Amino acid sequence: MLKRISPNWVINTDKLLFANITEVNNRCAIHLTFELEDGKTKSDLVHFETLEDARAALNKLLEQTD
Repeated sequence: MLKRISPNWVINTDKLLFANITEVNNRCAIHLTFELEDGKTKSDLVHFETLEDARAALNKLLEQTD
């Protein structure tokens, strides 16, 4: 399932293995790890202005839909 977590990021949650919030030097990001088609993994960081923005995006990412 595709979910938009920021204006520039749409995440395929079917391939998402791991997501957590990272805060370094007053910068917040969601660290995402995905499974690729060949079974390998890839990680990316999605940066946010505030910790609250990162939390809201992570909550949106984790929402269940039927």
